[in-house]
Amino acid sequence: MATITIKNLDKLSDKLKNLSTMDVESAVKKATAFVHGQAKELAPVDTRRLRGSIHMNVERKKTEVVGKVYTNLNYAPYVEFGTGIRGDGSYPYANELKGINLVYKEDWQGMKSQPFLFPAIKGSEEYVKSIVNSDIHDKIRRLGG
Repeated sequence: MATITIKNLDKLSDKLKNLSTMDVESAVKKATAFVHGQAKELAPVDTRRLRGSIHMNVERKKTEVVGKVYTNLNYAPYVEFGTGIRGDGSYPYANELKGINLVYKEDWQGMKSQPFLFPAIKGSEEYVKSIVNSDIHDKIRRLGG
C-alpha cells in the first residue's frame, strides 16, 4: 500500500483561493488604456473634437471585468463607417462586423470611411493578450512565492 503525504496543504489551499479571486482589473485597465491611445492616434483630425471625445472606462461586473473604449459624439459612426455613395464599400472591416449590416444611402456623394475604433481594437489584439497574460503570470508568481 502506498501513502501520499501533502505537506502544507493549508498554505496550498489558501494560495488556490487567492488565485480564484485574483484581481485582473489592473490588467484590463492597462489593455483598455492601450486601445484608447490607439483609437485617439487613429482618429482623423479636423477640429480635434472627435479625438477629444474618445473615452475609456473599466467596469467590474459579477464575474467579469469589462474595458470599453467609446465616443459619444453623434457623428462618430459616420466617420468610422462612411456615408453615401463614397462610403459604400469603403469600410475595410465590414466582413468582420458580427450582426451589423452597413447600409448606405445612394442619393448623395457622402464620404469614405475613416476607421479609428475598430482598427484600434483589431490592431491591438495580440498586444492586449500579452498585457493580460503578463499581468496574470506576475500575480501567479507572487502567489507561488
